[in-house]
Amino acid sequence: MSLNVKIIMFMLMCMTGCQKHIVEANVREAYIEKLETNQIYKITCKEEINKIVYNVNSSKREFCIFIPDVKVVLIYRDNKKRIILINGNKFKIDGITYVSSDKIWEKQFN
Repeated sequence: MSLNVKIIMFMLMCMTGCQKHIVEANVREAYIEKLETNQIYKITCKEEINKIVYNVNSSKREFCIFIPDVKVVLIYRDNKKRIILINGNKFKIDGITYVSSDKIWEKQFN
């Protein structure tokens, strides 16, 4: 195998490797924006926030390209922010794409 093929395989394995916690659980509030209509919803209900965090953390990395239709901003207790771009069961955080096996995104944001 050539060096280029080995490097590409290593990068793909790193991209699809395991990661236990994609986002932290101490989210204070979430803002959900439907990009098509610019509607913004604020979520402070701990149960709804926990569903979002659980769905994100139970997802798998997968290389795919998509155009987001929903943006979620998670705000933590220390005022740190994380942005999630979503389309269907695919979402992107910090430039890494994940796929959720659950359709909770569609249930929660439609």
